[in-house]
Amino acid sequence: MTETGIIMILNCKKYANRRDILTNNYRNDCPLKSYFILGDPTLEKEYVLDQTTNIITIKCEDGYDWLPHKVKLGLTAIYELFNPDYIIKIDDDMIINNPALLYWIATEKPKGDYLGLMQYNPGDTGCFQPERFERPQNKLPVTIKAVKYCAGPCYYLSKKAYVCVIEHMDPEYLKLEDINVGTTLNYSANIYPINSPTYGFGNCFARMYC
Repeated sequence: MTETGIIMILNCKKYANRRDILTNNYRNDCPLKSYFILGDPTLEKEYVLDQTTNIITIKCEDGYDWLPHKVKLGLTAIYELFNPDYIIKIDDDMIINNPALLYWIATEKPKGDYLGLMQYNPGDTGCFQPERFERPQNKLPVTIKAVKYCAGPCYYLSKKAYVCVIEHMDPEYLKLEDINVGTTLNYSANIYPINSPTYGFGNCFARMYC
């Protein structure tokens, strides 16, 4: 079975040890190629690919405050480097069951452009998870539009969806990466999530390990 998708793993220098854990657990035998996304604001180029380590370093800060930037720039780098048919975004605290992933690809992937553990936010204004951020502006109140989105640890984006995120997402609008992605897809392309067992329920292919 030849697959034309790519797994994008959000990682950072702080958790460099997780790369070996994930490689030894599932990456060596995974049916999809996977790449770690790290940030380095001192890069001269927009991104650098290390084929030996499968690390794509992007010109961006590496911390939690910059997750929306890392997602958008990571998607951009993967698109320009490989032009895949789809991308599965996953966090580095998740591991994948490869047979379950193959089953999911065969049975769930055809259902839509944006798949994962669906969430709904009716819209609100407030300070959202300020304790998780360091940048002062990320602790300020922000208005969230009503949005349906896939929870951040693991979700699927078709090419139509990930190109929309690349072209339209404003990383500064909202530092909650998963809600920002969902808002971009809802309002820019009329793309809404389909509840699918990427993780968290049913016959899911990913689970948290730490």
